Amino acid sequence: MLFKSIAWRSAVAIFILSVSMPVWADDYCFVRAGRYYGISPELLRAISFVESNHNPQAVNKNKNGSVDYCHMQINTCWQDTLGERWDYLSNPCYCTYVGAWILKQCMIRYGYTWDAVACYNSNKALNELSGEKRERVEKHVSKVIKAIYGE
Repeated sequence: MLFKSIAWRSAVAIFILSVSMPVWADDYCFVRAGRYYGISPELLRAISFVESNHNPQAVNKNKNGSVDYCHMQINTCWQDTLGERWDYLSNPCYCTYVGAWILKQCMIRYGYTWDAVACYNSNKALNELSGEKRERVEKHVSKVIKAIYGE
């Protein structure tokens, strides 16, 4: 009887710990999405950190009227492309896969370069930007680099 009680308490404790662990303990599927799209999971994590501090409920309104959602800050310009799948962005793992897919589109255009990261943020490479917009995107890319290398 004592063994059953200890086993039961252990099972309950393990369940409570697993349920109460933060969502990010699942790693938001960075490794799986990275493997699927051939992108470094560290790069995906860094983008998530810079975009939203890994906040799966992040919502940010942009000056141009568009809105960014979830920890990867997926812009509403992708809403038509995603269709009804847009509604799944509240799932952190799905959000990671969508972010990785968007970054892969940029990598197809610009290669596995920092221009692809600039594209993720602005839909353009750095050399296609000018003025304040270029400065803002350069700063953003620098934050991603620092998040990866801890500088």
